[in-house]
Amino acid sequence: MGGQVMYSLEELTVFCKRIEQTEKLCEVYEKSVTKKVDKVAAVGVESAKKGCEGKIEMKKEKKIERKVDDRKTVEKKKDSFSCANCFGSGHGVLRCPEKRRARFLCYQCGAVDVTTKTCKSCNKGGEFRQGGSKTSSEEEGETQVCVVYAESRQGDNRMFVDVDVNGVVVKGMLDSGATTSVLGRGWREIVNKAKLKVRKSEVRGRSATGMRMRGGLEVEVPVAFNGRSQILTIPIFPEVTEDLLLGMDFWREFGLSPALPFIHEQSVASIDVEAWLSQDQKRMIEECVKLFPVTSEGNFGCTPLVSHSIDTGDAKPTVQRCYPVSPHVLKAADEELHRMEKLGVIKKCAKSPWRSAMTVTTKANGKIRLCLDARALNKVTVKDTYPMPHLENILSNLGGTKYLSAIDLSDAYWQVPLDEEAQAKTAFALIGRPLFMFARMPFGLVGAPATMARLADAVIGPELAPHVWTYLDDIIVATDDFESHVKYLKIVAERLKMAKLTINRDKSKFCVPELRYLGFVVNEEGIKIEPDKIEAIQNYPKPSTVKEVRQLLGMCGWNRRFIKDYAKIMAPISNLLKGKPNRIVWTSEAERAFEEIKRALGSAPILRNPKYDRVFHVCTDASDVGIGAQLTQRDDNGDEYTVTYISQKLSETQKKWSIGERECLSVIVALNKWRHYLEGSKVVLVTDSEALKWLLKQGDAKGRIGRWALQIQQFDFSVVHRSGCNNIIPDALSRNISELAEEAVDPEGHEVCAVDRADEEGSICTGDDWYDELVNKVKKMPEKFPEYKLIENELYSLCDDGSWKIVVPVDERLKILKKFHDDPKAAHFGNLKTLKRIVQRYWWPGLARDVKMYVGQCEVCRKIKDVNVNLTPPMGQPRIVKRCWEAISIDYMGPFPRSRFGNTQLLVIVDLYSKFPLIFPLRNAGVGLLKKTLETHVFNVFGVPRIVISDNGTQFVSHEFQSFLREFNITHQKTAVYSPNGNPVERVNKVIGTAIRGYVKDASHTNWDRHIGEIGMAIRSAMHEVTGRTPYYLNFGMEMAVDGGDYLPEEIQLNTDFEKRVNDLLSVRKDIPDRIREGNERNAKRYNLRNRAQPLRRKQVVWRRNFPISDAGKRVMGKLMPKWLKAEVVEELGSNLYVVKDHATGRKITYHRKDLDPRDIYPN
Repeated sequence: MGGQVMYSLEELTVFCKRIEQTEKLCEVYEKSVTKKVDKVAAVGVESAKKGCEGKIEMKKEKKIERKVDDRKTVEKKKDSFSCANCFGSGHGVLRCPEKRRARFLCYQCGAVDVTTKTCKSCNKGGEFRQGGSKTSSEEEGETQVCVVYAESRQGDNRMFVDVDVNGVVVKGMLDSGATTSVLGRGWREIVNKAKLKVRKSEVRGRSATGMRMRGGLEVEVPVAFNGRSQILTIPIFPEVTEDLLLGMDFWREFGLSPALPFIHEQSVASIDVEAWLSQDQKRMIEECVKLFPVTSEGNFGCTPLVSHSIDTGDAKPTVQRCYPVSPHVLKAADEELHRMEKLGVIKKCAKSPWRSAMTVTTKANGKIRLCLDARALNKVTVKDTYPMPHLENILSNLGGTKYLSAIDLSDAYWQVPLDEEAQAKTAFALIGRPLFMFARMPFGLVGAPATMARLADAVIGPELAPHVWTYLDDIIVATDDFESHVKYLKIVAERLKMAKLTINRDKSKFCVPELRYLGFVVNEEGIKIEPDKIEAIQNYPKPSTVKEVRQLLGMCGWNRRFIKDYAKIMAPISNLLKGKPNRIVWTSEAERAFEEIKRALGSAPILRNPKYDRVFHVCTDASDVGIGAQLTQRDDNGDEYTVTYISQKLSETQKKWSIGERECLSVIVALNKWRHYLEGSKVVLVTDSEALKWLLKQGDAKGRIGRWALQIQQFDFSVVHRSGCNNIIPDALSRNISELAEEAVDPEGHEVCAVDRADEEGSICTGDDWYDELVNKVKKMPEKFPEYKLIENELYSLCDDGSWKIVVPVDERLKILKKFHDDPKAAHFGNLKTLKRIVQRYWWPGLARDVKMYVGQCEVCRKIKDVNVNLTPPMGQPRIVKRCWEAISIDYMGPFPRSRFGNTQLLVIVDLYSKFPLIFPLRNAGVGLLKKTLETHVFNVFGVPRIVISDNGTQFVSHEFQSFLREFNITHQKTAVYSPNGNPVERVNKVIGTAIRGYVKDASHTNWDRHIGEIGMAIRSAMHEVTGRTPYYLNFGMEMAVDGGDYLPEEIQLNTDFEKRVNDLLSVRKDIPDRIREGNERNAKRYNLRNRAQPLRRKQVVWRRNFPISDAGKRVMGKLMPKWLKAEVVEELGSNLYVVKDHATGRKITYHRKDLDPRDIYPN
């Protein structure tokens, strides 16, 4: 009654006895403790008094001496401390008693309406003077630091400076090893003199010796130094012997850089600058190197530009066993783990379903490296298809340059943060050590190279090409003149600073004439094989296993560009692997090939950088086993030099082709491989086959030859015989671009019509500066823009697929996008189909991006299309109740066929605490019968609940039912629309429905309610998975008797301990809330694997899922109505429930998070 818990007389008696026993135990314990304390105190008080009195007297004497010294120092310094406001001495501007002359003052010279930084008289000449004035380089935007020459005390090498603390001059020690400034032993005197307010603090510290310090106090200090004032928050640590330590926060705020007499600047030689530079050049390079952010203690990069994610989809977590290591190696591994944790690369992991193994390897310098064995994780990871840098393109631009620099990012992968969701997937452990996980991107992940390529493009980008190139963690700067080299080094340094990346200065090389890069030697002459690689192959033993043959092919194949007819030479060796043999038989042909490839590598030429203003010569050849090609050019003296080689082994089908087809294949392979060299340049095809020349002359070629002829038509080439006889370009391969323009049609069959955009003077003017400038350049200098053609004032571009397309200016792009997406002929198709339609005829820079953005923002598509993204949020928190029948959940099942008893509905009621169900077959689902059932069979039997949970059925939301609940002071909680999973009773409905199906025998199904009572009894007497008890036991303290034979004999019942049963029931009921939480967490692990939707905020515009209903009277079909409608979040009701207001009608509706999409752009 009234919400009170009733206890029997026996229960109260037991409770009283226990309270009396507890009081007696407390009295006994208190007496014993008092005796022990008195005994210890009597022995130690006298000795403690004597020791403390002596120490106190010594401290007092030292403190008095220190005060006298400090007063002398303060009086001495006050005379030299001048005020910029009144020009008096002994105080600063902040403590000046006179009225402030102006709002802004120069603390150095006293000028008004300027600050020390903007004072022209203090900054005259561009020199950085005392007081913080700027130099000329700082005015141009460069960072300038104040150089402080600190003095040391006699007999003490530490550096001290005088600072003004709220008008009090204090000598502070400069400590670059302290992360923050600290008030130490004499803090009270400083605080009292400067009249500072002390407040509590949670800051903890650690001394240089590793001792932990917990101060608990801090002060906010106005500090003046060098004419500048800053407010610093300084913690107090009395354990520190110095009165004031000036840490790195002080250095940063006042722009300090140590210029101490015993520290020398880094020499030029220490940054790896070659002696071939002049002294001025060395100095300039040294200044450039100082601009780079360098990895040091406490300074390790972490970029905000990109982060690495690990998408494992629906895959199950993988677990790998830990590899055993020796105790000696494990000790070194602990040190490496500590270092990685200190850098923020790894952190301890409390719990993770994923675990990878960690391997320990030894570096060349004897140190160890921890490598994550992520093979199992990589197998289930979705691959990242971000394009990697083109190695051929990088090498071809490096060779032949005079000045080279290689900048190495320190542990580059570790400078990329991991997403929060990805960190747990990188969990690892060593035997006997706790579980760790990576906070930064580790080596060994399948998507790590793609993330590095994405970071390189974000930091460096293509705009610095062809002078700056990136490949994973290496940045190469290559220029032909020194001034440009310095310029690009400064640009790279600035971009690395902005990206918060740091470099390894020891591994970086600056302004050298030769570099070893990716296994090659790059210098002004060109590219050659690294000598170590040649020596390794020269000393390579004769292979005897399949693995050794593959290793040999891999080593030689990396340098195949240097070897003419490489595939032909290596064919006997590669043939040994045909049919995937378990063992190999080394043949005499393989031996000859082995010796020949050694000789070829030993005499490999130096490949030179291509010159795009010169003619390329493509020399091709074909044999019975392979094809080969050589790309050459001629220097100023007419001497031929090699740019690169290619070769390819023929397949079994290709070996059956005629010699003419094989010769033609060699041309096609060479042109496709060297497209980035040859497009837009004059090409001479050199061949020793008359059959090739004959085939190229065929004007009506069909099949394979015809397709090849179309592929090479974009190249400006001629064919010559090796003897030197010149021939004209074959008719079958010559095609005028104007003919191509006349025959071009768009996907709808309309002819291409050129639009006249020229003004009266003949210049193109469309309003698009980029387009107009490009057209006018092509018009004036067509030979410099071979990839563009201008026909009747219409600009065409040669695209990657070899076809010419119209270039579209900015003001005409929207019209094209609407035509190829919004038009009924385009049917609002997705991103890919729209893009494919447009690229058949048009092109402009960023076309794919514009199409994706336009289609993604199309509001029609947003309304009518389904989303392919899971919008379901993580599982919410469970409803926690503290007693039986405090909260109930109700729902109707049906309508069923009218039974023999006239029933058509099932009313199901479940107690959320004990999971006790009540099932009532009813004739209808009306409100009157619902009220009567609740009041008669629930409220009058089990008590009135505090909460009733239901869906949005008409009987539950009716005014009559709402008034009924208000009469009993009951809170009504409704689930979101079309979200039955929010109602706990639905799980019981599923069990009831399954049970009914098991007992419906007749075809008419009119006996569905025959066993409803027995089904309810079965559920009430069955153990529940979450509570671990039956619902009946949790209500009545004993198990249900489902049969008369379940009762025990009377003798056994009398021996039952009633007190024990009561205590057991109370203990079980106490654990119920915790068991409900554990069950929720257990289910959430599975439920949340695929559900990652983020919570919404108030006033956020979202798209709500529409649930249309067909209406024949209005001639409306639900399937043709919009699937999504725009709305605004009004209120968050709790766990994943939101009240949203419809934009069109203004109606407020409760929605579940799974039916709300906050994205503005439709995902294509």
